[in-house]
Amino acid sequence: MYSARSVYAGILLGPLGALFPFLELLRQAMLKEPVPHLPREETMANKNEAKRKVWMDALQEAGLEPSYDEEFDGIEVRRNGLTYVIPLESDDDVFVAVLLPNCWPLHSEEDLSLAYRIASEVSCEVKVAKAFINPDGQNVSMSGELFLPAIEALPTVLLRLLEAVAFARQRFGERMSAARGGDSSLEQLFWGLSLKKSSKAPPRPN
Repeated sequence: MYSARSVYAGILLGPLGALFPFLELLRQAMLKEPVPHLPREETMANKNEAKRKVWMDALQEAGLEPSYDEEFDGIEVRRNGLTYVIPLESDDDVFVAVLLPNCWPLHSEEDLSLAYRIASEVSCEVKVAKAFINPDGQNVSMSGELFLPAIEALPTVLLRLLEAVAFARQRFGERMSAARGGDSSLEQLFWGLSLKKSSKAPPRPN
């Protein structure tokens, strides 16, 4: 016969006994050295550096001569007289964006109103490219954005984005000049052909 005390002890220790293997594993895990983790800033810096190399190699493979711009934290590339910026700060590895910043200055409220309308039209008509007004309302910029299907496609994708953005710029300029009555001023004839970098970072796509 079992005593009441031994029966009671068995009832208590039965469920606890099932925990012993788990507790032993937990104890051993706590004795191990912790896995070191890089600070988030350092991890992102390493990731951006690797991304920069891959993308610059892809641009070179496409026959272009890219350079890294520390001020904008992006890759700068010139093509057909235009200076494009490819931002690197995004942590989305399959998102690709090409920017053509500050390619049409706006001098008046009439300019701004026209630019909003024509930017909307161009963004609807040109594949993957869009025209948008800078936050300060003083300039128009262009961008081309898409998701990369495979890393092997990067050289082709970057070239297509450059072409799409250049076409959006051309279409926007034609529409703005026509809306102004065919203004033939030097600004309208050669707008954007000799873009100079702004002292501020180019606007990023949304």
